[in-house]
Formats: sequence, C-alpha cells, structure tokens
Amino acid sequence: MVKNLFIAAACATLFASMPAFAEEKMAAVECTDAEMTKMNTKIDSMAAGDSKKMAMDESKMAKDSMGTKDMKGCTTHMEGAMKAMDKGMMEKK
Repeated sequence: MVKNLFIAAACATLFASMPAFAEEKMAAVECTDAEMTKMNTKIDSMAAGDSKKMAMDESKMAKDSMGTKDMKGCTTHMEGAMKAMDKGMMEKK
C-alpha cells in the first residue's frame, strides 16, 4: 500500500511539472529579425504540404505583428509557426 502511494505521488509530481517544461520552451521564442530569419530558413527547407503552408502563414502574421510593434502577437504567431514545423516533422516520420 505504501509502495502504491509512493508511485501515485511520483506520477502526480511528474505530470504536474510537464506544463512548466512546455511553458519554458515557449518562453524561449523571441520576436527579433534574427529569430525570424532563422525560422524562415527552417520553413523553406520543409517539404511542401499543409504544415509548411501553415508555418508560412504564421510566419507572415508574425512579421506583420512585428512591423506594428505588437510583440505579443508576433511571439504568438512565431510559436504557431514552430508548432506547424513540429507537426511537419512528425508527419515526415
């Protein structure tokens, strides 16, 4: 019984920490010309398909947001582009 309780507590701790790791990854996105260029280079290397189109659309919206000094919107769209790139990589496998 104690063993089961310990396992349940360990699992709860593990699952509770997962969103924090996801937030850390997303917090690393910076809306700068350098990051935008790096992201667009990766998008250009993607195979044609829905994921690439979605990434390109998000990238354009990020650039538009950056142009209007809407950094929160820019970051949101860059994250969307990164998710589309990740999805494209998953489809490739």
